[in-house]
Amino acid sequence: MYNLLKGSGRVNWLRSPIAALTTIFLGYMIAPQAVADRVDSTKFYHGRAVERANSGELGLASEDLFHAVRLSPDDPQLRFNLGIVLVKINRLDDAREQFRLAAENDPPHAGALHNLGLLARLDGQRNEAEGLFLKAIEMDSIYVDPMLQLGAVMAVQDRYDDALGWFTHAANLYPQAALPRRLLALAQTRRDEYQSGMSAGHMRVRHIMTSTRDEAQKVHRQLLAGGDFISLALKHSKDPSAELGGDMGFFGPGDMIPQMEDALGEIAVGEMTAIIETAQGFHILKRLN
Repeated sequence: MYNLLKGSGRVNWLRSPIAALTTIFLGYMIAPQAVADRVDSTKFYHGRAVERANSGELGLASEDLFHAVRLSPDDPQLRFNLGIVLVKINRLDDAREQFRLAAENDPPHAGALHNLGLLARLDGQRNEAEGLFLKAIEMDSIYVDPMLQLGAVMAVQDRYDDALGWFTHAANLYPQAALPRRLLALAQTRRDEYQSGMSAGHMRVRHIMTSTRDEAQKVHRQLLAGGDFISLALKHSKDPSAELGGDMGFFGPGDMIPQMEDALGEIAVGEMTAIIETAQGFHILKRLN
């Protein structure tokens, strides 16, 4: 999953933790000195927020950014920066509201649209996420993060040709970046496995792997309560398949380690296993066919 504590704009996963201040005033009828004072105050709070965020004082950074937003409520970049700090301290509803307000700007803030899409994806709202990622790309045609997220949303729905198109486009835009090439290769592998696995009648599996039993138990409880397996894989799984919703592909007899194969053989299609411990970690598997 992409860390939201990053700047907006193109290839935001290559940028510094909080983007530079862009101060925008729209329609203020204020004396020039009052405007200057307000700009200076906004810069002060934003500058201190950057220092605090980079030193790990995220709660204090959020307070400074709230002050800055109150002084300059029409600045979408400030709201975006506040949103990414709020995500980092797990105030997701407040973060979503700041991203929403930034996205309602004219023109909409591309980074805010992307992060709204990512939050929707984490909530299992894949259709909504797809629309937001497309709109972010419309706002910034070389913004690679929503391209990768869009490709991943399509891949978990077995729309491999569409997914490969976006991963290829991202890899061509940024040939030195490893992530687009890794996702492109993974999607190509899953597409080929899908075609061969379906024709051979092999078993298809989704997978969540955690480092500790406690974390696996927490995820397992959420699944039993009706949690979305794809979203929980994206949030919690340490396996590379997490980006594609935990899709491990297809397996014939003898392809998996025995304890996993035995566990899958005991459940029906659509069910999930109990927690399985291996040398790699703790696993929850879901049988798809």
